[in-house]
Amino acid sequence: MTLELSIRHATAADFPRVLPLLKKFRSGHLIDDDTWKKLFTQKWEGSGKYCGLILQSGDEPVGFIHSLFSERNIDGNRLQFCNLGTWIVEPEFRSKSMSIFFPYMKLKEFTLTSFSANPRFIPILEGFKFSSLEDRIHFLPPSISFNRKVQVLMDKENISKELSGEQLRIFSDHKNLSCDHIVLDTPRGNCYLIFNRTIKKRLPVAFLDYISDLELFLMYIHTASARICSRLGVAALMIGAHSLKGNRLRGSVEIDRKFRLWYRSENLSSFDLDTLYSEYQVLGLKPN
Repeated sequence: MTLELSIRHATAADFPRVLPLLKKFRSGHLIDDDTWKKLFTQKWEGSGKYCGLILQSGDEPVGFIHSLFSERNIDGNRLQFCNLGTWIVEPEFRSKSMSIFFPYMKLKEFTLTSFSANPRFIPILEGFKFSSLEDRIHFLPPSISFNRKVQVLMDKENISKELSGEQLRIFSDHKNLSCDHIVLDTPRGNCYLIFNRTIKKRLPVAFLDYISDLELFLMYIHTASARICSRLGVAALMIGAHSLKGNRLRGSVEIDRKFRLWYRSENLSSFDLDTLYSEYQVLGLKPN
């Protein structure tokens, strides 16, 4: 007898039932159960009432796509985001994979992002008018500087005292997740940065997720880069071209991005976006 297939919203209570599926995900065995659970329990403003869609055969989960909802303040406007992440369907049900993807394509008021899509899904994203966040990426090696007018703050207690408003909210949402927080305390004000550490060409690097003030970043990053790299234990900083908003980064090595990050938005460009509120921080995935 063929069991009826159904689709429903996933909530925190579904985690134990969906976990066996998640462990079949590529490199899923490298993520512990407590970390997987964050996909179902992570809460912040705008996180929504569900955390994904489940494809069921009878009462048995046979497919799952995860989503992280959030609200962001972009140029004074409160906007809604949805980061699409882990998408896995049992082999015998692969023909129904799109049934848990289509509902997200109806979220016209949301900016959708996908930062960990398997390359075989790229034609699907392109077919639904997703665009590449960037084509190029910059690697900035540490620069020797004797300027100590710029302080590099990493202690979370000190950082929380330096931030306010939207930056403090972002810090509070991410302070216990898998990312590194740095504040550049400069003569012209503070610049808040968030990094995710990863490996490129067998070298440890730090991928820049967020810049609070691009002008200050460009002005002082060379002064602080050596201290940032030292404290994070990395050989270079990895900065997406979209984060620079068309600006050049002196001393960086610019290369083509092989693994693309994707987004779809009716009112934002790639220059308006960052990679926060995503699986990079919640699961600690390594940016490519």
